[in-house]
Amino acid sequence: MYNEEERGVMTVSDRNMLRRLGGLRGWRLYAALTVALTAVFCGLLWAAGLGGGWAQRHINEHALSSVKQFKEEGVYPQPFHDNDRSSQLDNWTDSLILQASVTMNTGDDPLTIFSNPYLIREYGDETHHDLILSLEETAQTGETNRSYSYYWQGFRVFVRPLLIIMDYQDIRGLVAIVFMALFAAALLALYRHAGLCLAAPFAVAVAAMNAPVAMSQLQYVPCFFLAFAALCLTPRALRAGVIAPFFFVLGACTQYVDFYTYPLLTLGFPLVFMLALLRDEGAGRRAALMGRCVLAWLSAYGLFWLIRLLLAALFMDPKWFSLAFDRFSTWTGLSGEAQYAEFTPGRAVQLVMDMTMSKRNLLLFCMVLALYACRFAVCALRRQLRRPPLLMLVPAVLPFVWVAAASRATGNHYWFQYRAMAVTVFAVGAFLAQITGSPAPMGGEKE
Repeated sequence: MYNEEERGVMTVSDRNMLRRLGGLRGWRLYAALTVALTAVFCGLLWAAGLGGGWAQRHINEHALSSVKQFKEEGVYPQPFHDNDRSSQLDNWTDSLILQASVTMNTGDDPLTIFSNPYLIREYGDETHHDLILSLEETAQTGETNRSYSYYWQGFRVFVRPLLIIMDYQDIRGLVAIVFMALFAAALLALYRHAGLCLAAPFAVAVAAMNAPVAMSQLQYVPCFFLAFAALCLTPRALRAGVIAPFFFVLGACTQYVDFYTYPLLTLGFPLVFMLALLRDEGAGRRAALMGRCVLAWLSAYGLFWLIRLLLAALFMDPKWFSLAFDRFSTWTGLSGEAQYAEFTPGRAVQLVMDMTMSKRNLLLFCMVLALYACRFAVCALRRQLRRPPLLMLVPAVLPFVWVAAASRATGNHYWFQYRAMAVTVFAVGAFLAQITGSPAPMGGEKE
């Protein structure tokens, strides 16, 4: 049987912690976190790039083996044959991820952690994209001709060592196993600390984002991994009174490992969980704490992008600063350029919603709502309905704001970036479920 403290709910003895829960403890704490995380991020990349000629030889061999699979599948395959783009894989980007991991040989050139070198040529091949053939040439000759310094590409910390012992097919299988394990751990954490009122909407939210496809790509999984791990750690961070620094670290790690897919997952999922755990606190205090957490995450996400650009400018070429901001202006529409101008905020939101509200998902949502309606009717007859937790709907709005702000980037990649809407599905589901309460967690007593 779980008591309130074990479930992560704030008890009377905990309430004296609210003043420091998530409160900014001064700039020194965040400055120390920034320095420490930057050192760790750079150190991990440098260490992953070591290994000498033996390691590089095996990495090249497995990269060549991976190219064969890319050629067999094609650039944008749809292995589940859903006839909608939500099932589409992106082997173009995954081949770039492998190439960036192959070329990060810090034993020969430590600065490859900043330059992110890769090769791309025009081969005139109509069957396989040039970048996949470029990966083949790089693995054979080691030649590169460009840099991709907009991102940390922290995924290389894991991908490069794995390439020593396995190829892309095996890595994809391992990634799927880790995805399912972390999802199960997150689901158990939600059920244990908040019951079905959070666990069920979370399961629906992940299922609606075409999870089998999401777990099949190196590009797609980092934000899911971070979000799942964050859900497991949120109750501890909350009880320890370090929830805002926790979100700061989450924002930094998201910037480090994500190739700009759906970073909002690492903010939205733990934010909904935190609000649920604090459901008995005053709305004003919860709103203030939520604001601090969102600010901490956004600050870290933006700050570590700037740090990445600064390191590239210091160690490589100052042009990376201006090039990155030019790219940012293009994606957000601030530059006024015609490129991707058709993706207005309204158009981007429409594309994302079309993917989210696919026929498959509509069927899923209707089934869930039918079950919820039955429970709502029972609770209404028993007069067990709770006051609607309106604050829970705030995270549901965040994906719409993000999509509108980065409409050109989202519109160009809507077929996988729509998965940010999992935050909306989770938040709305948690809002509805909490009105009717929840069956007790395992071994617990009914509320």
